[in-house]
Amino acid sequence: RQGTAEPPDEGGQGKRTTSSVKKEEKESEEDDSVVAVRVAASAPSHPSSSSSSTALRPSADPPADRHSVAVPSPSPSVSPNDALSEEFKRLRDAYKAQKGEYWRGRAYERVVQVLSSLPFQIETEEDLDRPECAHVFGPKTKSREKAVEFLNSGKIRRVQEVSGDPRSEALRLFTQIHGVGPAEAERLYNSGFRSIEDLRANRPSAAGPSSVGVGGSSGGHRGGHVLTSVQRKGLEYLEDFLIKIPRKHAEIVENLLRRVATDVFGRGEMEVVLGGSYRRGKQQVGDIDVILLKRGTDLQYNPLPDLRRFLQALKATGLIVDTLS
Repeated sequence: RQGTAEPPDEGGQGKRTTSSVKKEEKESEEDDSVVAVRVAASAPSHPSSSSSSTALRPSADPPADRHSVAVPSPSPSVSPNDALSEEFKRLRDAYKAQKGEYWRGRAYERVVQVLSSLPFQIETEEDLDRPECAHVFGPKTKSREKAVEFLNSGKIRRVQEVSGDPRSEALRLFTQIHGVGPAEAERLYNSGFRSIEDLRANRPSAAGPSSVGVGGSSGGHRGGHVLTSVQRKGLEYLEDFLIKIPRKHAEIVENLLRRVATDVFGRGEMEVVLGGSYRRGKQQVGDIDVILLKRGTDLQYNPLPDLRRFLQALKATGLIVDTLS
């Protein structure tokens, strides 16, 4: 899909059709639902002798068949534009949590990515015209106006507005739960739920204008709960998912994955590559994206049996603690 890095104006004067908006909302809600397995975010620091064969311990030397994908050097953990980036992150989170504002949130996400990658600090409006960031801070764009506002005052008025809005804050919290998209978050809010504690108690704390869906069965088995079984797991592990994983820990997981792949498939038969922010050199990652490459396959290859064998072996090590969907 093609889109612009610039958000539509605050008045919402976009040229999208109603059908395209509905499609975007649905895709936004289902983005996270395709995750099959979540890797545990923590590992035992002192594995017992009974589990020494799968101890999470980095190997001294990388495997001889280490993947040939170029891995950049780790990027600095602190960006010179962290303060400005945090303002745009708050806008991103607020809009991505709102029904019908998916693309505006995506646009601010792009701004955050650019700011995080800049090797220099933006100190003047002229800095916004430098080639590394000019494509997201073009003349007369909303992103540029907000960046200039921050340079002049140290804050962005729109950020203060959305931060002080109870509805926006509730929607932001709800969409942090795996399986809850903007439309579902709005349903929960309209049903009277205002906090994570309300959801865990399965009891609204406010009189909402609608109770549609509470205890219902649409979107998955609820069993008398306002959330589906998948969403309840997302709620159970919510705090764990919000914790950033140190790069050193991701390296330990990488070594374990490679060792298990060798045990299951034989040396050099299944290549393990970590992607996402880890491959981009980040010092902390939100999750660990794993790519498996089976050698000697063609278009007729069915990966599911091998994937199931690999996942079962990982469960036996204790690395995988639950399956989300």
